[in-house]
Amino acid sequence: MRFEVVSGGVAAIRPLLSQTTLIALKSTDPAVNLRLLGRRNFGLGTLANIIVGFALHGTIYILPQYLGQVFGYSAEQIGFVLAWTLEPPLALRKARVLRPIAKSRR
Repeated sequence: MRFEVVSGGVAAIRPLLSQTTLIALKSTDPAVNLRLLGRRNFGLGTLANIIVGFALHGTIYILPQYLGQVFGYSAEQIGFVLAWTLEPPLALRKARVLRPIAKSRR
């Protein structure tokens, strides 16, 4: 049931998205200039932001839903899992900042 709804929604949106893209590319003064994505730095920056957005969405929203529904974790247990998931990168960043300060005090 869910697959049919999603595939139907994608099938309905695809022509609208392609038509909007064609209009934006043909227009002399578009609301959103899609040609900017052709520039290397801007296009790669946009792609990197999209990837980071998906990763953050997966960590913040989908992972707690998965842990709660599949494993039956409580809100507290999900919080502990997320703390272990998010803490190591923050600790590494903090160590990089504090390491030069500790060396300068010697």
